[in-house]
Parts: sequence; C-alpha cells; structure tokens
Amino acid sequence: MKEYTTESIRNIALVSHSSAGKTMLAEAFLHFSGATTRLGKIEDGTTVSDFEEEEIRRRISLSTSVLPVEYKGCKLNVLDTPGYTDFIGEVISALRVADSAAVLVDSVAGAEVGTEVALSYIDTFKLPWLVVINKMNRDNANFRKALESIQEISDKRLIPVQLPWGEKADFKGVIDLLTLKAYPGVGDTAQDIPAEYQDEVENARMQLIEEADEVRMPCSKNTWKEKSYPPKRSCVGSRKWCSPATGYQCSLLPDRLRLVLHHCWMPS
Repeated sequence: MKEYTTESIRNIALVSHSSAGKTMLAEAFLHFSGATTRLGKIEDGTTVSDFEEEEIRRRISLSTSVLPVEYKGCKLNVLDTPGYTDFIGEVISALRVADSAAVLVDSVAGAEVGTEVALSYIDTFKLPWLVVINKMNRDNANFRKALESIQEISDKRLIPVQLPWGEKADFKGVIDLLTLKAYPGVGDTAQDIPAEYQDEVENARMQLIEEADEVRMPCSKNTWKEKSYPPKRSCVGSRKWCSPATGYQCSLLPDRLRLVLHHCWMPS
C-alpha cells in the first residue's frame, strides 16, 4: 500500500442503530474501489468486517473493524462500528480516534434510539458528520420521512446535496445537486437529469445555495460558525451510489490537520 500525506487521509466512523447497513456499506466501498473481487454478504458470513466466528454466527458486528479504502489518491480508513447498544464502548472508541462520522439511517425505520445515542457522542467529540439514508430500494422506503426523523433529533441543519432517483423498486440511483448530473447504478457514470425531476432539482439546488451562503464565514475565532454536513442516500445491496459517496467523503469530510485547525479556531 502506498504512503499518504495527512491531507489525503480520512478517518471516518460509520455509526447507526443496529441493522442500518454499516457493514454492507463498508463492504460495498471495498468492492467498488477494487480492494475485493466480490461483494461479501452478512448471511453468508463472507464480509471483510465481520470476520470473527461469533460475529459470523450471530450475523452482527461485535467490535469495530478498520477497513482501508483507496480512491483517487485519497485513503479512507473506514471504522465499521457495532450497532447494538451493548457494544457502545466500541462506538465511543471509534469516534474518539475518528476525524468525522457517517450516520446511517434506514429509509423505512428512520432515526432510532441507536441513532440518537451515536449523535450524542458525535456532539461530545465535536466531530463533523454526514447522513446516509440507506436501503432506498426497500418496500416503504421514504427519503423525506427518514430525513425529517433525524432532523427532529438534531439541532444541526441538514442540507441535502443529492436527491434519490426513485424509491422502493423504482430506485435507480442518485441525482447530484452540485454536479447537476444523475448517477445510475454504482454511480461511476453520469448522465443528464431526467425531465420529470428538473423542477425538484432546481428547488433543492436553490435551497442548497441559500443554506451554503448562510454558513460561509471568514476564518476568525470570533466569527466561527459550525457547518452542517449533507444527507445522502444509498442502496448498498446493489452497490448504488458508491462512486459519489466515496468522492464526497474525500472532498467534504476533513483530514486530521483540518480538524485540528477547526478546533483551534473554535471559541472556548
């Protein structure tokens, strides 16, 4: 494995309520980046993250696993944490060493107890975080409802940078509000936004621009304001969204140096 400078490394903790899809998201990152030749499955006991005999038998994560993902000159150290509150110590330890966090939310169940617990520790460690609204291909998947559920338990404004391209059985991929492109399937190719989504995309992009303008502040310890990180949505089982997701973790989430500078400028 090649050597990386501090600016090219991201230490990201995946946290959520149990069964929100953390292990399969990490598995999809590994497969998409070429680290593995096939996508493992929890039910088969073939995921890279859950390798212990007891984890395979129970089909749950019992401890935090660190998975290296290399993508376009950036190294992501993905910390896959357990979702059950019995193992909250593993989550705390992962967040303590991470530079940022990705909070997974089930598109059907929405925010749950484990989600709220994870957010409380993210606030304790003052970490930047983003939201992944997962399993968008499931029956009864509802992006807006899931987003609202986590907004209700967070005092940070959540700013979408992507919209789902369909829901439930019609879920095809994501529509990006920054590039103004639609990404089908795994997300490694872009195409024009479908006509039926043009109005929704235009309204969402205007909201994104307005919100971004409000949080743009000069680098002064007297005028620093916290920045909310954007919600995303995915369908890990079919590896949709992997390319834009991996890219955003490199571009939006901070490296260790930027995180240290962030805390240096935070008012005491």
